[in-house]
Amino acid sequence: MWYFFAILTLLIVGVVDGHFSSVAALFLLFVLGFLSVNSIKKDADKNHGGKVFGVVFSTYVLSAFIASMSFWDGKYFYVVDSMKYIEDYGNISTWSWDETMSILENQYFFFDDNNGLFNQSLALWAYIANQFFDGTSVFYLTLFQTLFGILASLEIYKIYLLYFETSKAVKYSLIFAVLSLFHIYSIVIIRDIVIAYFYMLGLRKVIGRPHLSDILILLLVMIATMGVRLYTGLFFGAFIMFWLYKLLQDKKYAKLSFFLIPIIVVGIAFVGVSLASSLLMESTTTQLEEYDDLYSDSGGGVVTKLRSLPMGVRQIVILFVTQAPLNDLKLFTISDSFSNVYLAILSIIYQIFGFVIFYGLMYYCFYKGLFKKMNFNEKWILIIMLIFVAITLSTHTDLRRSMEAVPFFFLFYLLLAQKYNPHNWIKLNRILLVTGFMIMITYSIIKM
Repeated sequence: MWYFFAILTLLIVGVVDGHFSSVAALFLLFVLGFLSVNSIKKDADKNHGGKVFGVVFSTYVLSAFIASMSFWDGKYFYVVDSMKYIEDYGNISTWSWDETMSILENQYFFFDDNNGLFNQSLALWAYIANQFFDGTSVFYLTLFQTLFGILASLEIYKIYLLYFETSKAVKYSLIFAVLSLFHIYSIVIIRDIVIAYFYMLGLRKVIGRPHLSDILILLLVMIATMGVRLYTGLFFGAFIMFWLYKLLQDKKYAKLSFFLIPIIVVGIAFVGVSLASSLLMESTTTQLEEYDDLYSDSGGGVVTKLRSLPMGVRQIVILFVTQAPLNDLKLFTISDSFSNVYLAILSIIYQIFGFVIFYGLMYYCFYKGLFKKMNFNEKWILIIMLIFVAITLSTHTDLRRSMEAVPFFFLFYLLLAQKYNPHNWIKLNRILLVTGFMIMITYSIIKM
C-alpha cells in the first residue's frame, strides 16, 4: 500500500509540474529508495521500511514541489544558494569530464574547498535533463536534494533498528524525517542534505560491530563528503579513528594492531591539524557569513559578541546559544506566497524540535547524571558529535552545517528518556516545547 501511495504521489506531482524530466527523476528516486529498503535483511524490518519510504517519499516530494514555487519568479526565499544554482545550471548545455576532473583534482590534492563534487554532480543532473529530456525545472533541480533526503531518512531508520524494536524504529524515524531540519533541507537546492546522507551511511557502520570490510565504505564516505564540503569530510576521519579503535578491541583483529595503531595516531593528528587550519575554515566563513543574521552587526549579532570569549569557552557557549530557536518568526514578515509561508512553518518546526532534543539530551546527560549510564559506544559517539557541532557552529552558526549530529542527539535522547526516566519524559517535552516557543517569540519581539 505504501509503495502505491508513493507512486500515486509521483504521478500526480509529475503531471502537475509538466516536465517529463521531473517524472523520470521521480521514478529514479522511487527505484533507489525501493532498493535501499530491500537491502534490509530481516523481512519484518524490510516490510516496515516500505512504510517509512512511502511516507517520507510522499512528504518530501510534495514539500519539494511546494518549495520550488518560491523560485518560480526569479526570487529566492530562505537560502540564497538555491537561486544561485538555478541561475547557473538551469539552462546548462554543456558538461565537461575534463573540467570536472580538474576541479576535483584541486579539491582533493590542493584542499581547495570549492564544493566541486556537489557542483559538478548537480550540473550533470541539469545537463541530462536539458540534453536528453525536455529541460529542467526548479522542481527537477530540487529533486537532486530530495533524493539524498529520502535515502538519508532510510539510513536513519536502519540505524534506529539497531536500538529499537521495529515498530518504534518506524515511529521515531518518521517523527524525525517530518519534524527535523532534514525535511526543509531536502526540499531546497543546497548541499547539506547530501553530506548528511553520506554521514548516515558511514555512521551506521561506525556504531555497529566493526568488520574489516567496512573500511572501504568508510573511506568512500570520507572522500565523497570532502568533495561536498572539505572540512566536514575531514572530520569524518575522527569517526574512522574511533571505528579502528573498536576494531582493535575485537580479538579476531588484534594481530592488526601493529599496523593500525600508527594509522590511528597519524589519522588523529591529520584530522586535528586540518580542522585547526584557518586556511580550510576561512573560505567557508567568508562565503557564508552573509546568510547568517546572527552575524549581523546592525542587529547586534549575538554570536558576533560571543566570539570575544576565550578559546574553548567560546565554542561551548556558542554551541548552547545556537541551539535556541532564535529569529525565525521574521520569515513570516517577508513571506508573500503560500510556498514561502510553508517554508517558514517548516523552519519554526525544526528549530523547536531541535531545541527540545538538544536541551532534553543535555538535561538527562548532565543534570540527571545519566551520561555515565550510556555504554562506551554511545558515550564516544556523543562526545565526537558535540565536538563536531561546537567546531562547526563556532565557524558558522547555521544549524544545517551540523545537521549530521541531530539524528544521534534524537537517538540518545530517546534512549535515556525511555530506559532510565520514562515517567517525566512527556512532562519534560512539554516544558521544553513551551520554553522554545517563548524564546522564539521573545527574541523576535526584541529584534523588531
